Amino acid sequence: MKLFYPFLLLSTLLTATCCSDGHHEAEATAPELRITPDIRTRATDTNFENQDAIGVTVRKQDGTNHLTNQKFTYDGSIFSANGVQWYPETEETSTVIAYYPYAETGQPSSFTVKTDQRGTGYTLSDLLGATKTGVKPTINSVELTFYHLLSKIDIQTIVPEGVTIEEIKINGFIPSVNANIETQVVAVDANATATTITAHEITANKTYDIILPPQTVSQMQINVKTNTETREEFFSNVTLLKGKRYTLQLNVSESGESIDAKFTGQIQDWGSGGVIEQDMDENSIIITEPVNPSEGEEGDGVNYGDVTYKTRIIAGKEWMAENLRYIPEGAILATDYIYPDNNKHLIETLGLLYPYKTAMAEAEPVLNDAATVRGICPEGWRLPKIDELLELAKITGRSFFTEMGFYLNGNENSYNTERCYIMSSTQEDADHVQYLRINQTENNKLIQSRNLKSTLIAASIRCVKEQ
Repeated sequence: MKLFYPFLLLSTLLTATCCSDGHHEAEATAPELRITPDIRTRATDTNFENQDAIGVTVRKQDGTNHLTNQKFTYDGSIFSANGVQWYPETEETSTVIAYYPYAETGQPSSFTVKTDQRGTGYTLSDLLGATKTGVKPTINSVELTFYHLLSKIDIQTIVPEGVTIEEIKINGFIPSVNANIETQVVAVDANATATTITAHEITANKTYDIILPPQTVSQMQINVKTNTETREEFFSNVTLLKGKRYTLQLNVSESGESIDAKFTGQIQDWGSGGVIEQDMDENSIIITEPVNPSEGEEGDGVNYGDVTYKTRIIAGKEWMAENLRYIPEGAILATDYIYPDNNKHLIETLGLLYPYKTAMAEAEPVLNDAATVRGICPEGWRLPKIDELLELAKITGRSFFTEMGFYLNGNENSYNTERCYIMSSTQEDADHVQYLRINQTENNKLIQSRNLKSTLIAASIRCVKEQ
């Protein structure tokens, strides 16, 4: 069983009597209550597997249970429980609560992913929950939607010829959560300890999966055991969110001395996971949100490409107060620039998103801020250095920056609004660029610098006036 599932709970009600909990003795004329999958996602691996089981509770309006943790088993086309029927009160509403995977001990209040997710360990680690209120016994279909309550990482590997991956392990995550299936709320078990979890192999040497509880860890360790040696990679301050799916790309070097790893992702069934990047430097620079943010004084504005941009003078420098939305001559949509959320109508408020190549406007990389770079900016204006962006954010905080998102690798299906990135001209090497990153989620509102591959994302631009 995988991905994001809407389901139809099909039942036909005739005159019947049935018990008020657990198991039921049905009259011969009464129909069974059945659950039939209705798969609506466009992704692959969309179905339950034969003999998968879910637990179903039906709580009536008076607070009594018509069903309590009733096991429904999948036979390849429907879920069913032999002899189970609806209650006879046709106008009495109920709440239907269901979860996967089924547990004989009852609807889980806690859940632990398998530490070895090879084989069935992967499927049995995928906790899903569904709740529907106001349900009546009726011949009409009742839609019941299941949601992923944990987080998923898809691992894609590239290895040199002659190297074989034997196993991939991730360490640093707590494997257990406290869960409320009805409200679909999960929280890491504070009494549990972090452990090592082995990923599930999909295609040898190519693709792997792992399911982890949502949480933030100070350090994540990745171990790739090959036929020659075990190789390690570390990430700091990693956040996985509930119901999100991420992609971890592992490129094992020819020399065998390193693993080039990055997180990307947005898969529609699990929701956008954003990006978890590896710092090129030892630590990113994190700034404190100002207690009393200031946006300085109004500037003269600047006209560029038939658009007049508002400007603000802050700490002696004049900044665009809006995101750049200039389209260079000959630029190609979705390659050289991208609409936010693939929506042309959002350009006026959110600006455009640019890959690094477009932002530089064919200029050569300038390492360590040895010079300034005009790039795509108007004449007399330029791309800001990372130190300038950090200083700006220390004064204005996030309020100065229009709510925005970013794209991964310019892919129009990968728009993400949980973080936004402002591009700088600062480069420590020819392949990486510094960005100001503003986290938007409630549990992570850091403002910081991030050093990313120049081909990784398309980001917003705020030009600064030359002095």
